[in-house]
Amino acid sequence: MKYHKPIVIVDTETTGMSPVRGRIIEIACIRIENGIEVDRFVSLVDPDMRIGLEIQAITTITPDMLKTAPSFSQIASRVDEIFKDAILCAHNARFDYGFIKAEMERAGYPFKKTMLCTAKLSRSLFPEYKKHDLSSIIERYDFDCAARHRAEGDADVLVQFLEYIERVENGEELMTKVGKVTGSNSVPSQLDKSIVDALPENPGVYTFYGSEGEILYIGKSINIKSRVMSHFSNTHRDGKEMKLWQEVHDITYESTISDLGASLLELVRIKTEYPKYNRLSRKVHSLWYLQKSTNEKGYTVFDIVPDDKVPLGKLDTVYAVFKNRRQGITMLRELAKGNKICPKLLGAETGKGPCFSYQLGLCPGACAGKVDVQEYNNLIEELFSERKVRSWPFKDKVTLRYFDPKNEKAEIFIVNNWILEEASVYETDEPQALLGELEGMFDYDVYKVLTRFVLRDKAAHVNSL
Repeated sequence: MKYHKPIVIVDTETTGMSPVRGRIIEIACIRIENGIEVDRFVSLVDPDMRIGLEIQAITTITPDMLKTAPSFSQIASRVDEIFKDAILCAHNARFDYGFIKAEMERAGYPFKKTMLCTAKLSRSLFPEYKKHDLSSIIERYDFDCAARHRAEGDADVLVQFLEYIERVENGEELMTKVGKVTGSNSVPSQLDKSIVDALPENPGVYTFYGSEGEILYIGKSINIKSRVMSHFSNTHRDGKEMKLWQEVHDITYESTISDLGASLLELVRIKTEYPKYNRLSRKVHSLWYLQKSTNEKGYTVFDIVPDDKVPLGKLDTVYAVFKNRRQGITMLRELAKGNKICPKLLGAETGKGPCFSYQLGLCPGACAGKVDVQEYNNLIEELFSERKVRSWPFKDKVTLRYFDPKNEKAEIFIVNNWILEEASVYETDEPQALLGELEGMFDYDVYKVLTRFVLRDKAAHVNSL
């Protein structure tokens, strides 16, 4: 295809999906100038890391084949040469661009190129077809592929595709469409750009869906559109963002008035809908708490208790939260070791008499009454100052009000002792529930959200009832 700048058609085979953790194991670069191939570079690459069996099966590239291959740093100058002043062209170009950029920068070569994505181009030129992956294109146009999922074989398919579209498309119209899909626009090729264009620039929650309607990711932002686009522009640095970019087929959103409304709505939806790529959705939601008390000698001591045992009136005695008891014991042992405090009084050991660490000379002896009580208790308070549940800072429940004068809507949140009692949207006199039915129970994740807003906005938005 004749274009006003040189084009390097490229394909890479890699050890995985993440440009940060993964490496290139094969690269093919074909330089086209004025529609004519002027240079070609193909090489296996030693990644200096293990290649998974699945990658070996897909690519047919084995560790033995890479034993004598150069490292990427050894071929970086050649790659830099072939890409000079050229546009990078690839199928799902963000993937190959991300890996090449990471490898080049590790080798000391800056790499910033305009991209031409042939998947986007196929979608733009032939919207009547549902599939635009490379296998579908090969089958649709009966292209030759010497070796599928090998760098040179797949790159040669793209040469054929560019030659084909130049034959069947009007030259001027083709260049216009090429111009529209060339550049830094990083919207995935399989996602209708009009969906992204329609996203609002206001607070709310957005949801990414896969090809079968499965929920991939739920997120929130004070600017939905900007946040969604940031997912797509970060693919060359983040493996999860790359997976989202490759799998997302649809996006929906729910607007809110406030950042607090968006944060709570995001949390509730993640906990109930279990998106594939949200970390919180994989957590065990039955939590354990580290609860403070005082022993007969006046020392601060702790017990690890399940979440249904914490009295709501004593939330200020909660000093840490764990996913399970084992995690709690491990954390407390590390805390004791690093700060020379008693693991037994922390709740990490049981039994009579002084703790085992005291017998080894690793505990200063609070468990044996050898440490000043006040000094020990002050040390404990200092160590847990950022972990413990904050005391409720008001005499009564509080109301947070956020108003949108443009749409004449308001969000009302009523909070009492860190428990969310109401979350409503007022568009008329009749309120509508923002989060569904509230349980009226202490929830640690909700607490972490509320502390950010209640303590920050109390002067502007909080009124004691």
